[in-house]
Amino acid sequence: MSIWGKFMRKNSKDAAGPEALALPKNIDSGNGRAAASLPRRFKFKSFLKWLGISLLALFAIWTTLNIVAGIQLRHTMAELKQQGFHFSLEEIQPAKVPDEDNAAIPLRRAAEMLGSWWPRSSSKNLYPKLGQLSEIIDKYRTNSTVPLDIKTWPAAVQSELPSLVESREMEEMYGYICKVAEKKKANFGIDYSEGINALLPNLGGVRGIIRCLIVKALVESQAGKTSQAYDTLLTAQKLVSHLDSEPMLVFSLIRIACDNIILDKVQSIANSTGCSEEWAKSYMPEITKSLSRQTREKVIDMEICGGASVFEGMLQDDTKLAGYFYSVYRKPLARAVLVVLKPLIKKDFRYYLLRSVNGKKYLVAPYYEIVADLKREREEKVPKCYFLSQSLCYIYGHIVENFARHDAKVEVCRTGLALQIYKGRHGKYPDRLEQLAPDILPVVPVDPFTGKSLIYKPEGEGFLLYSVGGNRVDDHGDETLDNEKRSRDIVWRCPR
Repeated sequence: MSIWGKFMRKNSKDAAGPEALALPKNIDSGNGRAAASLPRRFKFKSFLKWLGISLLALFAIWTTLNIVAGIQLRHTMAELKQQGFHFSLEEIQPAKVPDEDNAAIPLRRAAEMLGSWWPRSSSKNLYPKLGQLSEIIDKYRTNSTVPLDIKTWPAAVQSELPSLVESREMEEMYGYICKVAEKKKANFGIDYSEGINALLPNLGGVRGIIRCLIVKALVESQAGKTSQAYDTLLTAQKLVSHLDSEPMLVFSLIRIACDNIILDKVQSIANSTGCSEEWAKSYMPEITKSLSRQTREKVIDMEICGGASVFEGMLQDDTKLAGYFYSVYRKPLARAVLVVLKPLIKKDFRYYLLRSVNGKKYLVAPYYEIVADLKREREEKVPKCYFLSQSLCYIYGHIVENFARHDAKVEVCRTGLALQIYKGRHGKYPDRLEQLAPDILPVVPVDPFTGKSLIYKPEGEGFLLYSVGGNRVDDHGDETLDNEKRSRDIVWRCPR
């Protein structure tokens, strides 16, 4: 190399310095970052690939489960439709009734006079006598084991009652109630298309009217106006019968509560004064209406249909049908979760339908035939994964026992009135209940809890008649209360 070449090479090294000869940091033969970044990029792409495959697999599984659950649900619904079950609330709702024939119109007016109906009114200020009577009843109606036993009320209060029940305000309200009793049909104007959001009248107003009528009948009985007292009780019973026009469980339960109060007072007045054959014959068919199995079948159909509308609302994202349940899950994240859970909701829906329809027999079959089934039904728990069924499925045991106790009370009352008729004809009570049929009763009533005849024992100048009650044990007419505050036996003990 020439001297000039060596000089130029030396000067270029000095000018560039050591950094000029170094390799770039991102280019290395084996130990730099570029070598490490290649596998990391590969791993990230591989992760995305497998994530996509997994999501597609999960979507395929979800779609398959959703389709299978939907097919099973549609098959179940088709079978139930063939059996006559309706899934539309509009198909079950009662027919419209013209206003001039509708018992609900005068009933609403009577309830408004007491200050309770739908919408809420403040009529108590317009009818002070009725307001005062209602306040007295609310204050003293539970002061003894016997409901509305006015004999246990303070003497000063008892002395006020005649002026209150004979007031012009009570006379006006009773006029509306008589119009209710005269009419054959009722429609309370409930919009069933609203599903579980349907607005109901304040049925407490009906109970308030019945309590006022009971006090009126008791005051009339104490004043020696027995015939008038019985007419008041019959009018009250005809009013209560109109509650069967709406196929809803709450209406049936209110009817049972009102029936029980009226039946107690029928027995009480009959024990004191007896009753005429004419009145007993007019009352027995009226109370027998409450034993209708067809009415109860419609009630449970409506309740099942109402629950089904909730499921449909959740599946269709319909706030109107889902009601309260939709409001719980209306947040975006919760609604996204519901979309994911659609296959489970469909299986939940199917479980609800099968269990509910299977339980329908409990309200239409005699109690003594289904006792064992009811016990199994109480022990069968709704799976926790079926979160809607846990809220919507009825535990039929207590409901069915309430109906059975009511039926037993009705049969005891019917039979007791038949005994009164027999005594009026023959001067004494019969030795056996079989002597009542077929002249007074078509057949001898049976105890709903046993399927056998009611227990009857002549006692002195009177009789002891009873059903064994929910424990299905003969407690010999024991009227003391059990742990659930229900009388052990359902009794009519007549002293005369």
